[in-house]
Amino acid sequence: IKALDQAVKLLKPGGIITLISYVVHQGGSQEASSIQGWLKQSRYKNLVVKLKSSSSTKENAPELVVIIKDSA
Repeated sequence: IKALDQAVKLLKPGGIITLISYVVHQGGSQEASSIQGWLKQSRYKNLVVKLKSSSSTKENAPELVVIIKDSA
């Protein structure tokens, strides 16, 4: 979460951060939950967040998170 905060501060308008959340490794569910909480509570109002879950029927499929800093 600290790394996300730092990355967003460095991100220029129009810049993109991508994350892949793997929940199947040890601690992965907690990691994914922390990222989701950060996204929901983010104090950065100039971010566009897109989530892409796998169309796989697997419950533990990786999830792509794309964070874009608004250029406005």
